[in-house]
Amino acid sequence: MDSPEQARAQAEQMRRQMEGTLSSVKARLSPRALTQEVVDKTKERATDMAHAATEAVKARPAMAVSVLAATALLLFRKPLTSVIKKIAQEKRHG
Repeated sequence: MDSPEQARAQAEQMRRQMEGTLSSVKARLSPRALTQEVVDKTKERATDMAHAATEAVKARPAMAVSVLAATALLLFRKPLTSVIKKIAQEKRHG
């Protein structure tokens, strides 16, 4: 059996370890730490996605140009339609 002094010393050591653990957990769960972790992971994922996109474009440049052109047509379909209609009207009347 441990003596009372040894038991107190062990209890004090365990208390210090527990305080250290709690301090560490508290620091990791602080809003600032959590926010920084999210920012870091987001940057890492964005970098990974950019790298993957770059590799995909290098592997299939024609497909990338086709996707880009289709996206541009989709995004600008209304202005393009207006311009085409205007040109057609001018040809009919002009």
